[in-house]
Amino acid sequence: MTETGDERPAVSLETVFATVIEGYLDDLHVALPGRVTKFDATTQKASVEPTIGRRFGRYGDRVDEILPVLTNVPVVWPRGGGFVLQFPLTVGDFVLLVFSERSYDEWLTKGGSRVVPQAERRHHLTDAVAIAGVYPDPDVLSTNVSNGIDLWLGQSVKKGEVNPLPKRLQVGPSGIGLGDGTNDLLGIVDDLLTLLSSTPQTLPSGSVNPAFSAALVPIIASLAAIKRP
Repeated sequence: MTETGDERPAVSLETVFATVIEGYLDDLHVALPGRVTKFDATTQKASVEPTIGRRFGRYGDRVDEILPVLTNVPVVWPRGGGFVLQFPLTVGDFVLLVFSERSYDEWLTKGGSRVVPQAERRHHLTDAVAIAGVYPDPDVLSTNVSNGIDLWLGQSVKKGEVNPLPKRLQVGPSGIGLGDGTNDLLGIVDDLLTLLSSTPQTLPSGSVNPAFSAALVPIIASLAAIKRP
């Protein structure tokens, strides 16, 4: 008991400072993964639910809290030099939410010019951008990548899959390669054009040239082998 009759234990100045700092950090946001709940392709903005909550409270009375869905979050794509890499963003996709040190409001509305934000908020939930591409599975990407850029088609490309999703495009030092049968198809078209330009389709009698018919058989078989049902 203290001299004043208060039975509560004395609190040190260090504890007071630690509590104040901890309370401040509760409202400071840097980066969090999130899941897209809505995407507007016209405005390039999304609604995103943060998938990691926080333990919030004061003076030891702390509770777990699920953060609210964030709306009108600008989606960030790799962009520069007049070029942009963009792909469909759908509900359920994961993004990385990054929260600005200061308010985005004036910067977004004034075309990216240098501004001094009027709002005093810092690292606030309302000042988030979403970067597409983060994923919870650490083995999501295949280790069999080309020496360059690989473009895959599908919801996931997981390491160790028996039937991995098709690789549609490879760009590297050796050139551009098309996957999923497309490159084979181009080879068949090339064979067909060569055949048409080098072998008469008919004989002087007007009948079909047997040599042409025979050469056409493997081309048709090759086409059937890569044709999807």
